Formats: sequence, structure tokens, C-alpha cells
Amino acid sequence: MRLRPRSSRAAWLAFVILGVASLGCDGRTAPPWRPPDVVMISIDTLRADHLPTYGYARPTAPHIDAWARQALVFDRAYSEAPHTLPSHASLFTGLYPSRHGVLERGDTLAPSVATIAEMLGGHRYRTAAFVNCYFLGPDARIMRGFTHFDADYGGTDLSAQRDAGTTNEAVFAWADGLVGDEPYFLFVLYFDLHSDWEGLPYHAPEPFRSRFVREPPETYRSGDGTLSATAYLSHLNQNRIRLDAEDLRYLRDLYDASIAYTDAQVGALLDGLDRRGRLRDAIVVVTADHGEEFQDHGKLPEMRGAPGPSCRGLETPTPGRTDALVQHVDVLPTLSECLGEPPPAGVQGQSFLGVFGGAPGPRTTAYFDTSLGYQRGVLRDGWKWLEDPPTGARQLYDLAADPRERRNLAKQDLERGAALAAELARHRAENEAARVASERVEVSPEVHEALEALGYLPASEEP
Repeated sequence: MRLRPRSSRAAWLAFVILGVASLGCDGRTAPPWRPPDVVMISIDTLRADHLPTYGYARPTAPHIDAWARQALVFDRAYSEAPHTLPSHASLFTGLYPSRHGVLERGDTLAPSVATIAEMLGGHRYRTAAFVNCYFLGPDARIMRGFTHFDADYGGTDLSAQRDAGTTNEAVFAWADGLVGDEPYFLFVLYFDLHSDWEGLPYHAPEPFRSRFVREPPETYRSGDGTLSATAYLSHLNQNRIRLDAEDLRYLRDLYDASIAYTDAQVGALLDGLDRRGRLRDAIVVVTADHGEEFQDHGKLPEMRGAPGPSCRGLETPTPGRTDALVQHVDVLPTLSECLGEPPPAGVQGQSFLGVFGGAPGPRTTAYFDTSLGYQRGVLRDGWKWLEDPPTGARQLYDLAADPRERRNLAKQDLERGAALAAELARHRAENEAARVASERVEVSPEVHEALEALGYLPASEEP
């Protein structure tokens, strides 16, 4: 997820790979049943259709692909928002953005809203989070409930951001300190796919860079240390500058190389936890907060097709795939049911625990909802409706016939578009009426400077 400078996020598909080792999660709470450990991995800006698991031809993610073959992969898992902060807030609270109100810098989660870490902490879980992104810092309060909170943002030096490999080292140091048999909840956010590393889009170190990236075209201009990649790409979007095929090819190559690097670190994390005996009875969720766009709908990064939660660790007859429709808001109530407890009051998500036993998914409609002036939409019966408030543009796609969303049918199927627009308006009105009273906090000068360096704030804006 991003803040304001990056424009219209056209797609919201989030991959979810849920996996469970050998756990029967049926709500048993009496001894001697031990609650499962929970490992949640969020890969910022990961686009589902650039993974072999979702049909991509390039070998960008062999470790995730191998792990997914042992898990249940959700083919229709969607993020609620195309920005890091509101998307993770929905993941942690089970509420849509227009309900929890944590939309941009300075927004804070209301004390009355329970987080997933608070819920699990109430069940005597040890909770730990490792993040490399300002938006998930303590000011937003969506990280409440983590007794161990390790955040490394790198300051205003883009090249100093903590990479995935260094993040793993911090996780292992924490895991080595675990004693006893109390369950744990581990959340890890990898930020390497965010296009702000070292003034160039995407963190793609060797040997991954050489495997995927050819020489940049002569016409390509990236950030030069004074202009971050985000600011440069925002310049292209705001001025409606189209990159040619070679420029886009170069960006995709960098992106794929960064996926390959991050994938290697996901594999290293899971292997390291497994060697420490910490995955034996663990629910593992691998997901993304949003995807990335390469002018698919006329814009550059970021919101095209993020993978939704994939899960391993919940009892399922065999690993495989499901077309059950789920969203990030459904993760919290699923874990609640796994613990044999009702979800916190007011949660909007619906448990998909039954999917692991072969039951149909819990929902028929998914909502995309930011309230930030960016695109919003609704998906129902295989049709996706998108609205862009700043421009008034409307888009309608038949995902069965046009999964890559190339043919906008908004002007051809007026009746269907009107019905979906009415459903989206109903959803938003209901949430606006019941929105939780969140607070605003002042962003510190240091954080403001860092966000400015990343291209999210104009140089003239005051903190």
C-alpha cells in the first residue's frame, strides 16, 4: 500500500497461501490441546501473476512455489485497499478501511478496536513483529498487542533500508530466545519489492539481478539519489507519460529479480524456523498487502494483482487450490474459530476455516474500499466494478472472459454496472455510518523527512 503520490491502483488481488503442518484446527480449547503457532508473512507490493504458483512462466519464486504445493492456495483472495497502511489495518482487525478509518499517515486505530495480536495475546500467545516500513510504525497503533516489536526503517537514506535477509537474522535471534511450550504469533513484513531502493525501482541484489535483468534501455530515467523511484514514477503517472515496451520490460525485469531475492529469503525464514522446531504445528499464512501495476490500466506501480493469503497448517484432506472468495478481513475470524472463540465484536470478516474441510467459501462479494480518493470497487459473480473518484472514470470487467482486465465493458453493460455501483454505495454508506472514531497524531519531523525522501510528500508540505 502506498500513500498519496502513487496513483490509481487498479487491481486488488492478494495471494493467500495457507499451510498447516499436521494440525487439526477444530476449535478445541480444553487440555491437552495446544493452540497452533501462527506465522504470517506479508510481502509488500507482490503481484500474484508474477509467481509461478499463479501461472507465471519465469522462475521468480521457486521456494514459495514448492511450499505452496504443500499448502492450500486461494486463487480468489483480495486485498481491501491498494496501500500498505489500510490494507494491513484490515488484515489485523477484520474491518474494512471505511470502517476502521486508518487510511493515511497520522490516522490511528481507535482503542476500542481489537487487533489480531491482542486477540492471540489474550490466549497466552507470545507475539512478535518484524517490519521495515514507516507505515506500520507505532504511531498508527495497528501493531498493538505485539510484545516484541522490531522495526528498522533505514531513515532518509534509501539504501539503508533493512533488507529481507537482515530481517531474517533478527527473527532468528528472537526465535532462539523462545523457551517453553507457549504458542507464538510471528508477523514478518518484507519491504524489498517496494520501489524505493537505492533510487532505482526494487531491491534486486546479485545473483538475482543478473538472472532476470538485461541492460536498461538508453531512454530509461530512474531516480538518481535525489529523486526516489516512487517520486519518478509518480511524475510519469501525473503527467500521463507512457513508457515504451523496452522501458516497461526493464522495470518488470527488476521487479522479477526482486521477487526472486525475496522468495529466497522466505524460503530461508521457513527453513530456519523448521530447523528450530518452530513449524511442527504452525499455521503459516503467506500473503501480500497489494500488488503492482506496470501501466496495465495506464499507470505505474502499484496496485495490480497482489496475492492473497495462502495457508498451510489447517487440517485439509490434501494440499491444493480453492476458488473460494476471501479477503484479508477474513483471516482474523478464521483464527478466532480455530481457537474455538467468537471473533472480537464488530468484525466484518467471515471465517473460511470450513474451506479446509471442503465447504464452500463464506462470501460471494469482495469490496475494495480506501476513502482516499483512489479507486474503489466491488467484485461479485465474476464481475469487477471500479470507480475512480478524481476522474469520474468507471470500469467493468468480466473476469471469467477477461482475467487480465483488458476490455472495459462499463459502457456496454450499463445495467450490470449500475447494480454493482449500487452495491458498492450501500457498502460504503453502511461503513461510513458505523465508522470507528479514530484519532489523528502529528507525524514527527524525522518521519516526515523520510516520507518526503521516499516521494510520498511534496517538499513544500509541512509535517
